[in-house]
Amino acid sequence: GAESESEPKNHAQAGDDASQWADAAQRLQNLWTDFQTEQLAQSSHGMPPFMDFSHWLAGGEQVMRQLVFANPEVQRGLWEDGLQLTQAVLGQFGIGGDSLSSGAEPQVEPRLPRADARFADPSWRKQPFFAVVHQLYLLLSEQVLNLAESIEGVDEAKKRQMLFATRAFLDGLSPANFPLTNPVALERAVETRGESLVKGMENVLADLRRGQLSHTNPTAFRVGENIANTPGKVVHQTSLYELIQYTPTTPSVLATPLVIFPPWINRFY
Repeated sequence: GAESESEPKNHAQAGDDASQWADAAQRLQNLWTDFQTEQLAQSSHGMPPFMDFSHWLAGGEQVMRQLVFANPEVQRGLWEDGLQLTQAVLGQFGIGGDSLSSGAEPQVEPRLPRADARFADPSWRKQPFFAVVHQLYLLLSEQVLNLAESIEGVDEAKKRQMLFATRAFLDGLSPANFPLTNPVALERAVETRGESLVKGMENVLADLRRGQLSHTNPTAFRVGENIANTPGKVVHQTSLYELIQYTPTTPSVLATPLVIFPPWINRFY
């Protein structure tokens, strides 16, 4: 009797889940379609560069072409290192090699050779696929940066530019940036039945419309309500910075002025 009563509830729950996923998928498609239409209507030169995937591929190709990936020895070394790393990681889960034949139990927290704050969540180490993906990414990043560092006969300024472009390209390829290769994002998507993906897409498109990345809600702070505003003036100015001196609002002040350096992120672009 109990089983027959719970069965319809399970079917109803499954139906609700499927309906919510379908609704999320449709909203994602509509968001992207509307954004493309909006951008194409505003642009007199067709698709904007940041929406053209071939533009990003061409940029990455230019970076990689400056390195020595065409060298068979480099390719062989990358392949061998990647294969050894994959075998070592899978071995800790009891997959392949001696660990499989001996029936070894997979470790709850495998001792992976490389660590990075972007992959600190335990979800990156629970499943073999995600463990291998992020470890191979860290290996590739390490190898590519070493190749960029080893370039000789290049002007120092050009080399710094190359290193900057290489890091930016590698950061963009991080599996943490893509929902299908990010276990944390996938778990959240399952919990919310796709709603987190819709919210994420809305945030991405809002940033693209503004032309800059945002880290907080731009409407969250209002002067005089939840953020202070102190009178001040620019007392020194150069081509690199402006020095602002704020007017004291208390009867006494420190003998030594306090100099504050706000984050410089995105200040030079």
